[in-house]
Amino acid sequence: MQLRELIEALETLKVEGSLSAEVTGLAYEARRVAAGDLYFALQRGGADGHSEIELAVQRGAVAVVCRRNGAMRQRVTTIEVADTRAALADLSARFYGEASEKLRVIGVSGSRNAWKTAFLLTSILRANGVSTGLLTELRHEFGERRLPAGSALESCDVHRLFAEMVRAGCGTCVLQLPEITLTSMRGIPLDVLVLTDDDQNLWRLSEFMNQSTARLPSCGILNVEKQDGREAACAVLFDAHVTFGFSSAAQVSAQNVRFSSTTTEGTLYIGNENLRFELPLVGRENLTHLLAASAAAFASDLTAEQIGRALQVLQTPPGSLEPVSTSQPCVTLFGHTTSTCRGLSLAARVSARCRSQASVCTVLPRPMSSARTPPRPSEERWARK
Repeated sequence: MQLRELIEALETLKVEGSLSAEVTGLAYEARRVAAGDLYFALQRGGADGHSEIELAVQRGAVAVVCRRNGAMRQRVTTIEVADTRAALADLSARFYGEASEKLRVIGVSGSRNAWKTAFLLTSILRANGVSTGLLTELRHEFGERRLPAGSALESCDVHRLFAEMVRAGCGTCVLQLPEITLTSMRGIPLDVLVLTDDDQNLWRLSEFMNQSTARLPSCGILNVEKQDGREAACAVLFDAHVTFGFSSAAQVSAQNVRFSSTTTEGTLYIGNENLRFELPLVGRENLTHLLAASAAAFASDLTAEQIGRALQVLQTPPGSLEPVSTSQPCVTLFGHTTSTCRGLSLAARVSARCRSQASVCTVLPRPMSSARTPPRPSEERWARK
């Protein structure tokens, strides 16, 4: 795409240089720039992308989007904007062909392992023949691809992966979200928003729903076990909402639940229907994630019967208190904060008491999302092929 065409709707402060260059990619890390890329000088963590402009140009960037235009030894087209990250969000959808318009996007947000809800929802949808892509902090899945997640995604990463999903034949994307703010959600379209816990302050959610310029979710999936979930259910934020929890007042709920060290069983109520379940999910937290996933599937027009059939072949998230075959009963779990690991350890101990057995809980910390993992040579430019 020609640079002039790409930025024609962008609000700029100043443009210096020719706009006739052909843009073949978008980049925000100078070390990943390839010839033909448009480089965005972002502030990421403690690093300022403006200090890497020279490296980006050396690697072949045809133009630079920045907030300030310092002296550069090499001449290149510079585009000054008020907000570099906002400019990246605005141009990403256009560059990748508005791929999100061809997808139903279900966003999952929450402070405690929201990726588990995303995994379970994807499993339920796929079991019913819905071609679904998955983007989480753990890994990305679409078609036959399984890719490591690496560092935190920027908006251009999300739109690039949307385009890959469309090419792979996906019609739905389940996307784990950062916190719900105008800045972090800039340019990310949603059709359904799943709020798994009380991490989302109601006024921040209201600000996002009232001021965001992206496609807004028409349906909210709300946890009525949490105060913010109950308040959001009473507020007029969504055209429709589905509630979940352990209360009989929730539209999707679990009753008569029994936990063991290897399974959870009980009755799942979905709307006016109910069904018995026995699943290899251990602990109340994992069951909460399943309720959120079931509510989102119900909001995606799956019936209680279809959800029940999917539960019979459910693929459980990795590290979700999975039993391990050893001489001593043992389970594994993932957590990337101290509080998460502490909560999951408690869940493991409670499950062990149900069977009056000693259980060994193995905690596997995840690296922080800001950590950078060097790309494998075979994967570094996979999105351009």
